[in-house]
Amino acid sequence: MNGADLTEALLRGADLRGAELPDAILPRAKLPDAFLQRAHLERSDLSEANLADANMELARVAGANLRGARMSGGRLSGIELRGADLRRAQLDSAELKRADLRNADLRGATFENADLRAADLRGTRVDAGTNFRGADMSGCLGCPTQR
Repeated sequence: MNGADLTEALLRGADLRGAELPDAILPRAKLPDAFLQRAHLERSDLSEANLADANMELARVAGANLRGARMSGGRLSGIELRGADLRRAQLDSAELKRADLRNADLRGATFENADLRAADLRGTRVDAGTNFRGADMSGCLGCPTQR
């Protein structure tokens, strides 16, 4: 489904484990509680998508547009978000253990009470609006407290 257009699709609780959706067009899609483990969403447009409480463990989302996406409470351990645009994304209380966020744009994103243990944030872009309040950053590489 390379380049599939699913703009504003309603996919609550959908089982998309291992789905091949590179370059998919999913702005404003509603995917809360979806199962996206090991899904391939490289370079996809997920801007303003609702991915709250979704399971995206080990998903490959490198280079994707997640600007303004709601990912709070998501299970995102081991997710690859390298070079992704996460400006103004909401990742509060998300589990991001061992996540690869290298070179991602995190300006204005919120990670309040998120689990970022052993995550890789080297080369990320942050600003005064990026919120890591209460986040667990134990073993994190390149975390803002280390810059």
